[in-house]
Amino acid sequence: MPDDVETLKRLLLARDAELAGARAEVSSAEALVAHLRLAIEKMRRELCRAASPDRACSP
Repeated sequence: MPDDVETLKRLLLARDAELAGARAEVSSAEALVAHLRLAIEKMRRELCRAASPDRACSP
């Protein structure tokens, strides 16, 4: 581990940037999962309506 203050600051900034990137990736993945869950639910409802238009489908 370097003992030069400027080098330590640069390392800390690089680590913070890496962490921000990782958090952005997680956020993006979470948004995609939410979107896909909604799409799946929509498709299930459409399939249920097509299978039996007069009856409610069970989940």
